[in-house]
Amino acid sequence: MLNKEAETLYKKHNYREAAKIYLNLADMTQDLPRKTILISKAVDAYHQMGSYDEEAECLLYLSKLLEGEEKLNCIISAWKVYIMAIAVFQYETGFEWKGDLENLNGSYDETITNYFEKAVTIIKTALQQPDVNNKALLEKLGNECAKRQNEGGWGADHCWKSIDKAWH
Repeated sequence: MLNKEAETLYKKHNYREAAKIYLNLADMTQDLPRKTILISKAVDAYHQMGSYDEEAECLLYLSKLLEGEEKLNCIISAWKVYIMAIAVFQYETGFEWKGDLENLNGSYDETITNYFEKAVTIIKTALQQPDVNNKALLEKLGNECAKRQNEGGWGADHCWKSIDKAWH
């Protein structure tokens, strides 16, 4: 019954409430496949509403339930949430298309730094987990940065820097 309620809320674009229900249902079940599906639905709901922090938190929660390649991909997805947040923020406040006078956001550096530090923390945490293949993780992260750079560069600089800072 709660699952139908969550689906109804989702369809009505009440993503936050739908996500909360999905997460509550996930917490109540011991069935791992069902739990992963419910958490994935919460991730999607938070993504739809543009809630970077909650989306990344759900992905990291989900990664704890997974192993191997799936776990790596989930961790990378959480990291990508913040790299995407940087790219979106840079685009939306970009000097290139707004001009100096229109970019009045005084917290620009603070916002970028906040997202950047969260991306770094995700990588650092992953690198410390014994069940994470560090070489594979770093290779996949580098591939994501190269892809971002080749697609136009929004956030690419911070992408590379986040890997470097986490590694060193």
